Amino acid sequence: MSPEMIRGEEIGLDYDLYSIGVTLFYAVTGHLPYTASRMPELVRKITQGSFTFPECVKLSPLIKDLISNLIQSDVDKRMTADEFLEHRFITSSTEEYRIYLESMNTVKLTQ
Repeated sequence: MSPEMIRGEEIGLDYDLYSIGVTLFYAVTGHLPYTASRMPELVRKITQGSFTFPECVKLSPLIKDLISNLIQSDVDKRMTADEFLEHRFITSSTEEYRIYLESMNTVKLTQ
């Protein structure tokens, strides 16, 4: 649930971008960006936008930047659909990303 949905505001494409960010966060870390033992605490974390990337997961600065700009609690600061599609993580070549992944020793990819 996005911060604007929690606040009862109208939702639109911004909501979908937020959802993409949460989904990417989970896909690359195996964790949700927000966790709490009680619902009020979870709601506070979501509306304040207080999340951190797990230190045990090695992530590229590009994916961190992309996710951070998607999971913005302030809709006006959240990236737009055009910014998402033009983000370097999205537009970078497969070869460039393969080289980066191998340089981090996270995976060895075959061509």
